[in-house]
Amino acid sequence: REALLQHLGGSAPAYQLELRLRHSQGRWIWAQLRGTVVGRTPKGQPLWLAGTLFDVSERRQIEEQTRIRQQVLDRTERMGQIGGFELNLAENRLTWSDQVFRIHGLSPGAMPSLEQPEHNRRLDQWLIDLGRVMALLTPAQQRLCRMLGEEGLSIKEASEKLRIPRGTVYEEIRRIRRIFDLQGLGDYLKD
Repeated sequence: REALLQHLGGSAPAYQLELRLRHSQGRWIWAQLRGTVVGRTPKGQPLWLAGTLFDVSERRQIEEQTRIRQQVLDRTERMGQIGGFELNLAENRLTWSDQVFRIHGLSPGAMPSLEQPEHNRRLDQWLIDLGRVMALLTPAQQRLCRMLGEEGLSIKEASEKLRIPRGTVYEEIRRIRRIFDLQGLGDYLKD
């Protein structure tokens, strides 16, 4: 409402706000109202407004579900003392969840840098070890790791995508775990 008052007073070129409205069918919706003054009196007072009204209930619902899921994930990571990360080699970008920062004794928020290994020597060594172990895997095992990790597929989804029985996927995961164990990175792969 403040945005509308600022616009009517002439301090903003347009206004946009979200508000709850009762739909003609009786249910409550979230709506986004956008508009501008299209006519003023000779004294400069607003005379005509033109704008649009959109039902944004679905977007608001998705945003709320996303917020709740993120809270659940954050709590789960803290309780399990595990964290998630994404390493995008094509863009040379590393993204950590807040829990990974806590595990490394850092404050959440600052993005770790792949360009400055002194930023966190443990991370640097861990990435070197992970790259070394991944190089020992077959291309099919690497693909399975990407599907279960980066793509976030379940074992069932991975077996369907690879068109192989789930039992075969489980056997391959056991082989991958053995390789990680032999290289001292058994803790990397959790059940």
